[in-house]
Amino acid sequence: HDAFARYAEFVGDQVRQVLGDEPPRILLVNALTHAFAGHMFAMGLRLGAAFVIPSVLDMSCPLAEVRERDPNVLTMTPRVLRSFASQRRADPASRFFGPGARLFISAGGRADPAVVSRLREDAVETFEIYGSSEASIVALTPIGGWRPGFAGRIVPDAVVRLSSRGEIQDQSPGLMPGYFGDDELTNLDTSGVSLVHRGANRRRIAFTKAEQTMSVDFSVNVWAMWV
Repeated sequence: HDAFARYAEFVGDQVRQVLGDEPPRILLVNALTHAFAGHMFAMGLRLGAAFVIPSVLDMSCPLAEVRERDPNVLTMTPRVLRSFASQRRADPASRFFGPGARLFISAGGRADPAVVSRLREDAVETFEIYGSSEASIVALTPIGGWRPGFAGRIVPDAVVRLSSRGEIQDQSPGLMPGYFGDDELTNLDTSGVSLVHRGANRRRIAFTKAEQTMSVDFSVNVWAMWV
C-alpha cells in the first residue's frame, strides 16, 4: 500500500500544481501488469482524474488515437515513447501529441532526451521518476527542473546513499517487506552479498530485512540524482 500511496502523493501533488484547476485526463497506455501503470492508476484515483485508455496498449498503441483523445497528462514507459516517436516520423504534425497535452510522465528507464526535448518545445512539462517495484519511488523531477541525464530530486521520505561497491542503497516506507512465499530468502542477511536479479537493467539487488534497506546496482544506464 505504501509503495503505491507514495507515488500517488509525490507525483500527484506536482500534477495538481502543473494543471491548476484543469481536470486531469490521464493516458494509461501501459498494461497494468507493469508496476508503473498501477502507480499512475493510484495517482489518478487520488486526483479524481478521468482515464484515457486507448484501444490498443503499449508499443502497439496508435499515435493518431492518442492525439484524437487528447489527454492532458501522458504517462508511459520509454519504450512506448520511442514507439510514438517512430510513428511521428511517418506522420509529422505541428505538435507531438494533441493540443491539450500539458504533462509527460515517464518511468521504467530513461526516456530519450531528444524526444523529451521535442515535447518541451510544445510547452509540455516533463517528470521522470526513478524507482523500482522493490523500492517504490526514489527520485522525481521537480517542476521546471528536467535536464538530460538526471533522475530528479530524492523524495522527502527516502534516504539514498552510495555504497563502497557503487550500489545505490535506498530506505523508505515503500520498500518491499520481503520475498513472497520465501522466508529463507527474506530472512537472509545480504549486507555483504548481492543477489542477482535478471532484468532489463541487469541490476544486482541486496535486501536486508533487519535494516529495511535496498541496494540496487544498475550496471547500465545509471542516472544521477541531486538533493
